[in-house]
Amino acid sequence: NHLLNTRWPKSLRLGSVVEQVANDSDPIEPLFQALADQRPVNPEEVPTDADRTDPAVLTRTPFIFDARYGTRASTVVTVGHDGRVCFVERVWQWSSGGARCVGERRLQF
Repeated sequence: NHLLNTRWPKSLRLGSVVEQVANDSDPIEPLFQALADQRPVNPEEVPTDADRTDPAVLTRTPFIFDARYGTRASTVVTVGHDGRVCFVERVWQWSSGGARCVGERRLQF
């Protein structure tokens, strides 16, 4: 957690994907792939006012891989040029083998 306009690596990565798929007819899967990102953070990408040696800072990825504290759900909301809204949420269940998607909810209006 930090100031709202802090340029965190995960925010920059996700923002880049949003820009790439903004005009796609179906951006849902690429956005979920971006939310599943677990690539390690390069310490040089971390803002200078954050502790670049703190493992908690370096492991802040969109998808937190941890059975106790990890990602429980991933949500994508899109709004089309016609005003249609699509809300999709995937629920994750953790076990000794990692996380697996156990459900998806979709709402369009």
